[in-house]
Amino acid sequence: MALRSRSGKLAIAGALTLVGVGGGIAYAYPPGTPMEVSASAAPNGDGTADVTVTVTQVNPTCSTRIIIDGVEYAVLPPGQTSIEVPNVPAEEGRQRVRARNVNCAEGDKEHARADFTVLNGAISTDSDLVTGKNVRFELTGMAPVGAEVSVTATRLGGGSSPEPQSDRVDRRGKAKVKFKFTQSGTYAISATIDGQSVASTSVTIS
Repeated sequence: MALRSRSGKLAIAGALTLVGVGGGIAYAYPPGTPMEVSASAAPNGDGTADVTVTVTQVNPTCSTRIIIDGVEYAVLPPGQTSIEVPNVPAEEGRQRVRARNVNCAEGDKEHARADFTVLNGAISTDSDLVTGKNVRFELTGMAPVGAEVSVTATRLGGGSSPEPQSDRVDRRGKAKVKFKFTQSGTYAISATIDGQSVASTSVTIS
């Protein structure tokens, strides 16, 4: 498997992903600053993602093992702190990256972990799309955990639209809202987090 060092592709990945930060064990390098690891993932559209892993405050005399969901993908040589791991299986919900120092020339070993989510935002519903009934929408591939997702339903061509609804992203990257439509027609459903669009779809209400 070819591994690539950090590149310009991260700029794309960073817009799509959640970055998680985890603390190390009691040892620290430099003193008082535990190792930390973060990860971001760019989905490839085929069930895999390219994951960029970065470690900070790492002992420069150690190599660093990079483990994603229990699988070791790389061992960074001393001094290297970032790598892009291609074609990592992308699962729904949280995934975990671990970093562990090995082969240290001096100082104590450390480890750190972090959770990240492969963002592939989507909105779906299995409700009856009729007026006068609650229509439930499920949002998936959302991040970060705990963020407020604002969802609007706008009738195309004008007319009556329900009030915006919101929910908090859960640990599986999901959120749920419901609307009651009073007028038939086609509606644009749009979700935003902090003003940034994260998913959209359209439905026709009869």
